[in-house]
Amino acid sequence: MLRKNKIMLSELHAPCEISCATPQTLAFIKENAKSNPNNAALKAPRNAGIDVPFAVNQIAGKQIAQQKLPKWASCEEIIYPAHISMEQCSSQATAQYKANIAQKLLSELREENTNTPRTLVDLTGGFGVDCAIMAEVFDSAICIEQQTELSSIAQHNMKSLGLSHVACYNNNSLDALNHIPNVTMIYVDPARRNTQGARTYAIEDCTPNVLELKNQLLQKAQIVMIKLSPMLDWHKTVSDFGGNVTEVHIVAHNNECKELLLIIDAHIHNQLSIHCVNDNQRTTIKAFYDTVTKQVSTRAAQSCDSTETRQSNDLRNWQQWAQYVYEPNAAVMKAGCFEYLEEQYKIQEIGPNSHICIAHDYYADFPGKVWKIESTCSMNKRDIKQTLSNLTHANIVTRNFPMPAEVLKKRLHLQDGGNIRLIATTDSNKDHVIIRAGSVQQ
Repeated sequence: MLRKNKIMLSELHAPCEISCATPQTLAFIKENAKSNPNNAALKAPRNAGIDVPFAVNQIAGKQIAQQKLPKWASCEEIIYPAHISMEQCSSQATAQYKANIAQKLLSELREENTNTPRTLVDLTGGFGVDCAIMAEVFDSAICIEQQTELSSIAQHNMKSLGLSHVACYNNNSLDALNHIPNVTMIYVDPARRNTQGARTYAIEDCTPNVLELKNQLLQKAQIVMIKLSPMLDWHKTVSDFGGNVTEVHIVAHNNECKELLLIIDAHIHNQLSIHCVNDNQRTTIKAFYDTVTKQVSTRAAQSCDSTETRQSNDLRNWQQWAQYVYEPNAAVMKAGCFEYLEEQYKIQEIGPNSHICIAHDYYADFPGKVWKIESTCSMNKRDIKQTLSNLTHANIVTRNFPMPAEVLKKRLHLQDGGNIRLIATTDSNKDHVIIRAGSVQQ
């Protein structure tokens, strides 16, 4: 089997070795590591053996890596790609999250021969961030990248990071898929730009088209992890894959959705798990796939105490009893699991499509932000003046409200900032209201 695998891989192309930078270039990069890259270029002496474009790119890349890829930034031998590749690559945090998923999935695999090596193939390696981090939980890994320069950089950096069990190849994903052996997991992150460089979102418009390749991917791997645009409707995406999805991960960072991850295998799953992740906030709900209608739905989770009946306050007079306002995080908002939130935390959506919840009680583990209601008002000028008197700064959000936040901010003559949260929405009485809220003091 090993010999057969080597023969198959021999059809793939090894990346070219990267030429070492001159000592003068390396010294210049080190001296200007904290400088503005454009200013550093102006300081470069002429005819001093310095590759200025390369140096400027490395200075810019390392500065981005300080926040985005600290492991890379701490390694002096790392080479950074062009700026657009640095922008598009995963952060170390999101790559680590994928590695954690992979480790969990590996532990769940039932194999007769537990000594079988676990192998990862990244079909769209790019700069190699995802592959490098995920490879740490596998016995071996293969990183495929079709761009010649990126493939060479990835190979150089794998060695610099001490990842000797990762092999890099310079091929497109379709050719590689035909020549790789059967492996444990395939990871693929389709390019979301067309030939003109414009952004695309639909799976069919990305390269490679993973819907077309689904059967081939599952013939090669026990598990396939697919990274897709967070703009996609996850319900439709699960349906498009015809029941092969076992997990969906909606990954957000700093309350901004970054990735939609699918885990698929060769089985048909009537039930799957939806994981909503925003930094340290984790929420998991169940979803159900109907093999006949090909529809996906979610249902409210059962209460921890099945004998408990959820008590709902009258939303018509919510201002009399509501003490706290709840804003779900971006991942939960993307999942749309508001019924689950109402059941789990005994909160109520203030009005249809508001995506703002209220409650009398405080729930510290709510997946989002919780604010203490200070006062409320209508859009009546007198009410607004009384409620917002002496207020010069606020953080404003509008939900199901006939006015964008920027327009409302100008109308209220407020500036961004401060500790006050203003939430403008439409309640169950179809009244436009503004909730003035502050930080929770516990």
